[in-house]
Amino acid sequence: MREVVEPRAQEAPSALVIVGQPVAQSLSPTFQNAALRHTGRAVVYTRCEVASTALGPAVDDLRRARTAGNVTMPHKEAMFTLATHTTAAAERTRAVNTFWWDGDALVGHNTDVDVVIATVAALCSGGAVSYTHLRA
Repeated sequence: MREVVEPRAQEAPSALVIVGQPVAQSLSPTFQNAALRHTGRAVVYTRCEVASTALGPAVDDLRRARTAGNVTMPHKEAMFTLATHTTAAAERTRAVNTFWWDGDALVGHNTDVDVVIATVAALCSGGAVSYTHLRA
């Protein structure tokens, strides 16, 4: 059984990646590296192109390198199944788009729902929809 945890990393990663296929078009490294430089963090965010058949070995390599990051299509559901610890958001969606390591345990989280909820709440004027209402 998978352990459900809070969405907080216990250790800083050595590097950050976006894992998916394809990822060559991803703008994530551009804006993530700008944010990392701005905050003075000595870590780099890169792309990691991984075929579905190679995801397991790639995750092992990321663990050994202490690399955390983001997951995009088509790997979100597969990363959920690989995670030994997940957040409640990942459990609800059965998908992982953010991952990190707690020792050797792969921790998976999903930020997709919260981003959509926050966006809908921000765009709805007059208080018609609140963030709390949408999360229920």
